[in-house]
Amino acid sequence: MLMKIQSLNTLLLILASSFASAADSLGAETAAEHDARMAWFREARFGLFIHWGVYSVPAGEWNGNTGYGEWFLEETKMPVP
Repeated sequence: MLMKIQSLNTLLLILASSFASAADSLGAETAAEHDARMAWFREARFGLFIHWGVYSVPAGEWNGNTGYGEWFLEETKMPVP
């Protein structure tokens, strides 16, 4: 039993040290490197679908119509301003 605990502790120590060394390399980026990495994002005008909007307020029902998730706006033919 003691051997199992020691082996587990050794394994956890190795895992923790490997995660710590990986975290150190993440913070080494300069501002210029960050700008170069994100240039494609700004040029492509990449957008994200946000799950909060007009169709999230009625909790799945609008004018007697029901819909589910992302399809709620499409299925209920809700007007979009």
